[in-house]
Amino acid sequence: DECAVVVAGPGCGKSWRIGQRVERLIDRDQLQSAEIAVVSLTRSTVRDLQRDIAHAEVSTLHSFALRRLNALGEAVRARVVDKWEQDNLIAPDLCGLITELHVTPSDVEDFLKRLGAGFRENQVAPPTLSPVEMSIRERWLFLRSFMQFRLFDELCFDLLRQLEGGAELANPPRTILADEYQDLTPCELALLRKMHDLHGTSILACGDDRQSIYGFREADPLGLNNFCAVYELDYPIFLSESRRCPQILCEFAEVVAGRLPPVPGLTQRPPLRAHPETATGEIVVKSFPSPIRECRDTNTEIAQLIDAGVPASEVMVIVPSNIEMYLKMLNDASGEAASNLVYYDTRSLNPVFDSR
Repeated sequence: DECAVVVAGPGCGKSWRIGQRVERLIDRDQLQSAEIAVVSLTRSTVRDLQRDIAHAEVSTLHSFALRRLNALGEAVRARVVDKWEQDNLIAPDLCGLITELHVTPSDVEDFLKRLGAGFRENQVAPPTLSPVEMSIRERWLFLRSFMQFRLFDELCFDLLRQLEGGAELANPPRTILADEYQDLTPCELALLRKMHDLHGTSILACGDDRQSIYGFREADPLGLNNFCAVYELDYPIFLSESRRCPQILCEFAEVVAGRLPPVPGLTQRPPLRAHPETATGEIVVKSFPSPIRECRDTNTEIAQLIDAGVPASEVMVIVPSNIEMYLKMLNDASGEAASNLVYYDTRSLNPVFDSR
């Protein structure tokens, strides 16, 4: 099957399209389940996909890479550490190994972020390390070998390096369907491209460039836009009818998105529109004298919605920045009001859900 990219707004059927493609690959192209891999970034998204897709390997991209590294014998017995261990144990140890370089904790943090991106600016650029980064990397390889661990964000980087060094996978997938493609780093994008070039793996990407939320992890902001150029396609597939957003919200989103500077690759994207059966919805614009007052009012509004029968899972608070600060203020407001609401960061691997 050939490569393709599906660009769709919220609720326009990206997951449905992935499921349909899996069924077509099995029924029409006679592929086996083991030859199809569906990957996404978060465990929560993977759980959603697993409910709809029975005949394929469905996993996070990190798990996909780890399994292939294990098959190559490159990650056996190496424990994958969590974010807390990385920030509070590994980064300080690394700083202690490079004191003569006058490297700060901030330099180490930047190094680890760049490691997750494969030290690349975009998926077609070669890795570039500064002299300081090369010195840090030398100490880094010693530390992880001595301690026998790996980071989540370097799993794709290590698999890409193995493939670039001549390693071949024994049973590579014939098709990879990548969800949330707009949030992949240059390294992760380059890994998919290497799978395509080396093993003939076809890539189906699904995403929405207007929903990119992983800039903090060095995601390539133009990865989705550049798909057609990288894989030599004439045009993307657009899905623009949303079953999630009412028309008034679609129109509001188009006004906001219309202020963004146009970028090549997706200039022919049709406007988002609501499905005829979608509820009317409403938009209310409010102004507050302080973030604390804003969070108190937001908590009250959400509590009223849930008391009226709206499931907590259907309520989302979106903030432009300082997520940790807003999260604390929202939970403080919930505690003050005794509303029994627990707010969590959707980037968390193990979010705590509201029991109401």
